[in-house]
Amino acid sequence: MLPPSLAERLLTRRLKGDVWGENTLGDLREEFAAMAQRNEGAARRWYWRETIRLLIQPAAPSPDDHPRKDPLMRTLLSEARLAARALRRQPTTSIAIILTLAVALGVNAATFGMIDALLLRPFTIPTVDRLVVLSELTADMPFPQESVAPGNYIDLKQHDSRTLSRLSTVSWGDVNMSGGDQPERLQGSQVGAGLFEMLGAVPADGRFFQVDDEIDGSPRTVVISERLWQRRFGARPNVVGATILLEGEPHTVIGRAPAGFDFPNGSDVWTPLWLTAEDRANRTSRYLTVVGELAPGATVDDARAEMTTVYARLKDEHQVANRDYSLVVDSFSGAMVDFGMPRVLGLWQAAALLLLLIAGTNVANLFLARGAERQREIAVRLAIGASRWRLVRQLLIESTVLSLVAVPAALAVASLSIQLIRGMMPAELLRFLPGWSTMSLNPRVALVTAGIALVSAVLFGLLPALRASRPSLTTSLKDGGRSNTSSVGRSRLRRGLVVAEIALALPLLLSAGLAAIAGHRMASGPQGYDPEGLVRLRMTLPEATYPDADARRRFTTDLLTAAPAAQQVATTTVAPSSANNSQRRVVVEGRPEQSAGPRSVNYRAVSSEFHEVLRIPIVDGRGFTTADRDDSQRVAIVSRSLADLYWPEESPLGRRVKLSPTAEEWITIVGISGNVLDDWFTSRNAPTIYVPTNQWPSNIVNVIARGPGDPASRITDLRTAVSQVDPTLPVFDTGTMQAAIRTRTTGLRFISQLMAAFGVLALILASAGIYGVMAHYVAQRRHEIGVRMALGATTRGVLRMTMGQGLRMSLLGIVLGTALAVAAARLLESILFGVIAIVPVLFVAGPMVLMLVAALATLIPAQSAIRVDPATVLRE
Repeated sequence: MLPPSLAERLLTRRLKGDVWGENTLGDLREEFAAMAQRNEGAARRWYWRETIRLLIQPAAPSPDDHPRKDPLMRTLLSEARLAARALRRQPTTSIAIILTLAVALGVNAATFGMIDALLLRPFTIPTVDRLVVLSELTADMPFPQESVAPGNYIDLKQHDSRTLSRLSTVSWGDVNMSGGDQPERLQGSQVGAGLFEMLGAVPADGRFFQVDDEIDGSPRTVVISERLWQRRFGARPNVVGATILLEGEPHTVIGRAPAGFDFPNGSDVWTPLWLTAEDRANRTSRYLTVVGELAPGATVDDARAEMTTVYARLKDEHQVANRDYSLVVDSFSGAMVDFGMPRVLGLWQAAALLLLLIAGTNVANLFLARGAERQREIAVRLAIGASRWRLVRQLLIESTVLSLVAVPAALAVASLSIQLIRGMMPAELLRFLPGWSTMSLNPRVALVTAGIALVSAVLFGLLPALRASRPSLTTSLKDGGRSNTSSVGRSRLRRGLVVAEIALALPLLLSAGLAAIAGHRMASGPQGYDPEGLVRLRMTLPEATYPDADARRRFTTDLLTAAPAAQQVATTTVAPSSANNSQRRVVVEGRPEQSAGPRSVNYRAVSSEFHEVLRIPIVDGRGFTTADRDDSQRVAIVSRSLADLYWPEESPLGRRVKLSPTAEEWITIVGISGNVLDDWFTSRNAPTIYVPTNQWPSNIVNVIARGPGDPASRITDLRTAVSQVDPTLPVFDTGTMQAAIRTRTTGLRFISQLMAAFGVLALILASAGIYGVMAHYVAQRRHEIGVRMALGATTRGVLRMTMGQGLRMSLLGIVLGTALAVAAARLLESILFGVIAIVPVLFVAGPMVLMLVAALATLIPAQSAIRVDPATVLRE
């Protein structure tokens, strides 16, 4: 239906030379066509009213009238307003595009928010850009934190450096605080003089540590956090000078850290790092994190070059202790971030971008559908002289407007996602994740999201705009033109986009399944012991109260005696699924050391009941007994993995080992135990050596008990037993072993849950894409389907034709996607530290699920096709 020809000629003459005249004519024609379908007479009257209004209004000023204004900017603003009007006339399509982009952009914004908080800016330290971390690393121990031996630290600090103005250090130093109503375990750190100043901190009260505070034998001092000051001291103003009991010894409070200071993450107390003469000579135990401040004008590369040369001298001077190590100098943020965080965040960002690509193909399909519906309008514009570039520009502006409208909704999705993600992490793990608590939607995230939206508008709108700007003028201007070469090519392109969408969705879906299986296997699969019915608690014996091995041995003996008779009780220095670990560099008797030196293996000092209580099988030899005392032969049990490592072709029973290259005592192996899954991240079936706690007593005591009844009441009974032995000793890390496993697998389960979310979203978007293409396919071929049915085609034939079209697209996409999924699974396996393993059945079930969803998405348009009335179609 065409507008009144006289009115259109008058408007064409009136708007000739106008900046947006062609767009105005096109919009009026489009609005007239829509109104004429309802009432042709009313549409003609409306068109004449608009013509008269435009004829009598003043002429638009020419660009020469405003030489100071940019004509291009005025044109773009005008076209943006016209785009908004055009989009309002197609609300359903516009809303679908906005919602699709909002979800995809929101997921990307949330992922970037995590990267920004956890990787790019995890610390709020004002001097962070001038700080570096020095680490002693080997190929099998690449973790930069807690990696420097005290003796090497002293030598590095005494070196007159050109690139580092000063060095300091920090080490975990959790302490027992007693003397109040209830003994408490506090998260703390031992720090070197000058560390607070290097971090840009200013004391809220008192002072920080000086060099004199580090001297062995100087008065015990402590700096407390703002949180502890408010919680335990009631925020009283005279806290500096107060005395508190830490590890059984009085400490004088010399200062209070400023509010918000939180390094290491979650610390409540800081004590000076005391290094005894023995510590200063120690070059084998590496437990310090060394922080350096760059000198003015120096860079990280300068410091790396200088300190590498210095360390080469240390290796020459102390070859036995240092020969296997290299000194690594890295930026503070790079070294202090969790070791696996860059890999995991990179995985999520790749998945989010893949999801955006899937959503983009949906958007491109919707733009192609809109272009098909506007062929007549575009043909008219071209016929009256509009350039193809102007039409492409107008269509790109429409896609840009939609993308920018989607940004606020995307930011809302991102904000909600970040809040949900923050709440998923257990409090006890936050200390290991700097930046997690400050993760939020910030201006940087909003700016990046807006930038991605603009790029998406061009990336996903350009091809549909180019396609729509080339209609067949002759066919498009005919009334009733329903199918032409352009629409056939456009339909082929839309089907190709759906195939690509399915091919991209399948890797995400299968990766989600692999991650979920791995998470379930680590959390609920075999652990090497039986966690059901086990409870545990932990304590650390203060050196002031338990200064020697005899005192610690007596504590363990007394505790096992006081434990409830209804429970089987054992002790160990490291419990399974703990946040801590202990290792030794084992030396095998009669075997010359390899060039790589002794290997570090997990070390556990356990009571004689340990393997029985945890139900860890002794596969050869014997377990420990009460006869394994301090005055008897030194014995050990090794795990199956350690036996296979050192004695793959023979039995290790009767063989002897030492726990370090400098140790003097030989230990005889009397048993082989099963492997234990200590930690999915770094300690799965790791080589482990067990020694009797009677022979090797420790100040770290983990109590593990098995028995009937409510776990909470059993833990209370164990607490009572501890207080009977030592009422000043705080107990912490309490709970069931199954809860501990869930906590330690939080990271893996978190990864699997997010990957599952990506997979579900990809499945939804793919099914929406299939539905959209098939619905448009049926609408475009409605006349053809009606004619077929009028000539005798059955509903079954029409259904088979329509369903076949959708299923062929899905099958092709699945074939292509399976190849991509195999590559993604290999990549996922390397990223997640070997936890992921390809599950063949998943590569059958995943495509079947996707095919089923595709069939359901195709069925609805197919049912619409078989309901076409041939008589109605022929009358039209």
